[in-house]
Parts: sequence; C-alpha cells; structure tokens
Amino acid sequence: MSARSAAQMTLPELFVAAERHIRELVEHLDRNFVPKSDALVRMLEPRSGARTEARSHRTDYAAIHGQVVQLVESEDYTEQVYSKLEEYLRAIDSAVARISIGG
Repeated sequence: MSARSAAQMTLPELFVAAERHIRELVEHLDRNFVPKSDALVRMLEPRSGARTEARSHRTDYAAIHGQVVQLVESEDYTEQVYSKLEEYLRAIDSAVARISIGG
C-alpha cells in the first residue's frame, strides 16, 4: 500500500496523521533516544580507579563507539519521523489558510 502525500490528504486525515506522528515521536524519544543518550553520558563519566591497561582502553573505546553508533541511528530515525510530522503540519497550515481565505 503506497501512502498518499500530505498534499493529497483531507484536513481531518492530516490531523490524524500528525497526531500519530507526534505520538510516535514522543514514544521514540522516551523509550529509545533518551535512554541511549543517558547510557552514553554514563559511559563517558569519569570513574574512580580508572583502568590504565591498553586492553581496557580498547574495550572502553569499542563500547563507547557502539553506543554512539546506536545514538546516531536513533537520531536518524528521530529526524525521519520529525520531517514527516513537519510535512503534515505544513499541509495543515496551508489547508487552514485556504479555508480562512475562502478558497
């Protein structure tokens, strides 16, 4: 099923789609992006008795790199959902402007 573009949707359909994307964005931020961000911050906080072995540094680097990759992927998804939401909101704005102008 191919999704219709925002320009092809009715105003009520746009409101429903925008609301759905708002919920998706909030849920994604709460359950995915923020926890990944918090995990990275915890990984980067200085620890007491920091290890000095080369192997430990490689492990720390690999763990940090992996967490950063996950965070960047989460940000990419966030941007995709936000861009689609923005498209719906612009279409709503345009539709409302046409209604208030009378045409």
